[in-house]
Amino acid sequence: MGLISIELPDDAEKSLSQEARNSRRTKSELALEAILAYLQQSESERDLANLETAAKKLAEHPQSRHESLRIAEEFLIPENEIQDTTDRHALAPDPIQQVRAQVG
Repeated sequence: MGLISIELPDDAEKSLSQEARNSRRTKSELALEAILAYLQQSESERDLANLETAAKKLAEHPQSRHESLRIAEEFLIPENEIQDTTDRHALAPDPIQQVRAQVG
């Protein structure tokens, strides 16, 4: 595991220390969690931007656009299937109620 050192403005360090005390975690744990969340979000945003660029390029070519729409239609759930799923879920017993009934 790598080690880094950062300087924080006094108010940020004070807030971080307070949060560490309140959450009973170390400042390092909080900083690591924040950095990992930032990196994950940045990666997701890059992936989304790349996907958008690719989709725009596909839309520019009529044959590619037609094929993309055909593939997308395969993944659409027909409305009657959605209704069937909703009906089955509504009729299914509530698992919490089942446990309460067993515990009695």
